[in-house]
Amino acid sequence: MGAFAALLKRQGVRVTGSDQNVYPPMSDVLSQFGVELFSPYRSENLDLIQGKPDLVVVGNVISKSNVEMQAVIDRGWSYVSLPEYMENHLLPETQNIVVSGTHGKTTTSSLLAHALHVLGANPSYFIGGVSQDLPHSFHVEEHGKFFVLEGDEYDTAFWDKVPKFNHYLPNDVILTSVEYDHADIYPDFDAVKRAFLGLMQRVRSPGKVIACNETSAVQDVVRSSLQPVITYARSRDFGADYCCSEVEADGPGVRFRVLKKVSGSYVSHCDGVKIQLPGVY
Repeated sequence: MGAFAALLKRQGVRVTGSDQNVYPPMSDVLSQFGVELFSPYRSENLDLIQGKPDLVVVGNVISKSNVEMQAVIDRGWSYVSLPEYMENHLLPETQNIVVSGTHGKTTTSSLLAHALHVLGANPSYFIGGVSQDLPHSFHVEEHGKFFVLEGDEYDTAFWDKVPKFNHYLPNDVILTSVEYDHADIYPDFDAVKRAFLGLMQRVRSPGKVIACNETSAVQDVVRSSLQPVITYARSRDFGADYCCSEVEADGPGVRFRVLKKVSGSYVSHCDGVKIQLPGVY
């Protein structure tokens, strides 16, 4: 939500916002772009924005009983969720790469957006964190082909209790992991898996799913994909299409080779890969 507010401000839109608590790093980003903030939630905050807003974008932590939400409803102001806004206004014309999974979404989204940027592809991107290598967390390229999205499985809004990534119109999906999380909205592990199964059904043709197949949960989920699945893993022990070998620490980062499975055997695909992230992940 904060990154989206900063994006709109950069585009010349007047933006205000409310939160219960405002703290770094996002408070620093919002301050940098001059987004006016109110805290805590109060119906009186709506009287401070000078006129009726064109649109109220509601975060998924907001309940219908929230005092500002009630005031928005009572005043008849138009409101949407962030994923719904993106689905209708930002994503219909782009090739959307949704990075999903219980862990690793922010890091993987940052890596992918950075790689596309360095390669000159001018991607748009939406990342749920502050990247060291990208100038913004939310960026829309006016004529860009690719849109990299961190695909959150948490629900969308109090009136739309489905995963956020259901709105992201995926052409391709990266699936890093499937584990039990968000116990406040998912009663058991099967409910979590059903959410990711739904994402697999939404990948549009001719897209693909790129999945870390090291767990039975991921293997179960990707079986439902209607599009081709490319698998990866840390080692050849998992039988993935791509894997790492000769992983070794190299200063603050890690160096490794990439192997590709060809006719049942692994051959070198890329030597001497080095990234500035420590550990086998």
